[in-house]
Formats: sequence, C-alpha cells, structure tokens
Amino acid sequence: MAESPKAKNILYQPDHLAPAKRASGGNVVYGSHKQIYQELDIIMQLNKAKFPVYLVQSKVTKKTYAMKVFGHSNGEPHLYFKNESRFASLQHPNVVRNLYFESERKSRLENVEKQISYIITEYATNGDFFSFMKKNRKYVDEKLARTYFRQLIEGLEFIHKNGVAHLVVKWRLGG
Repeated sequence: MAESPKAKNILYQPDHLAPAKRASGGNVVYGSHKQIYQELDIIMQLNKAKFPVYLVQSKVTKKTYAMKVFGHSNGEPHLYFKNESRFASLQHPNVVRNLYFESERKSRLENVEKQISYIITEYATNGDFFSFMKKNRKYVDEKLARTYFRQLIEGLEFIHKNGVAHLVVKWRLGG
C-alpha cells in the first residue's frame, strides 16, 4: 500500500527560516557566504523551456537548489532576467525565494561557453501545484486541497501586491 503524502512529510522545509539578507555587488545573498551559490554542480535539467532550469548542488553545503539560466541578448542580460531579479528580495512563506543572482558570468553549459545571467532559488521538491495534486490525488482530501490552494492564492496575492506579475507562480507547500 502506498504511503500518504502526510506520511512522506511533503511539507517543504526551507534551508534557513529567517536568513540575514545581504547585498553583494548588486546581488541578493541569503546566508553568510555567496560562494555557496557560485560553486555549483549541475545535477540535471528540470525543464526544456526557453530559459532552462537546472537542479544544482552547492559544492560548499551539498544542498540542492534550482538555477534558472538566461542567455544574453545583444551583449546584455535578457529582459526576463532583469524582470525576475528585480523582485529577489520578496519573502513570503508561500513563494519560493530567490537566493542569489548574477547578471554576467561566463559559463560552460551543454559543452558551450557563453555569457549568461542566472538566478538561484530554493528548490521546491514537490514541483508545481498541478503536478503535486495529480500525483497525490488519492491521498489529498478536499480540506487539504483547499488548504494548499489557499496558500497558492496567498502567494499570488503577495507578489501582485508587490508589483510582480508572473506567468508561473513559484510556491511551496506549508508555511
């Protein structure tokens, strides 16, 4: 018999609950060492979108994060990177946090060296709301589904109140 999501401890737990925020060269850095987010190993690609997202692991802490990569356009960071990095300091229990970003970095991705911009975020191990509900529908009763949906709406409302419109809401269970 399969375990229920509750038994699997599905609630997302952030790496650090109330980190100190620091500015470092225009980048937002949570925690005390920006090298945590610069010395990374790519574990796997998580999507095949225009701006790919990779599951990465810090060589320093061995923790996993998501890394969204943006190419450059006319030698400048892409407009989408500029948009997403501008709300890096927003914090809400139901929105995945941006932990670090760099606007210009030479990198080797898929055996090609190129100039990129990237954003490191918390990794939501359960994915998006739709995928989670589809995978766990046998174990999620109506009350629990309403709770998760309310959390999603609270996160969406928060980012909208802060002037951010996003096609995909970054969220996490719990909070």
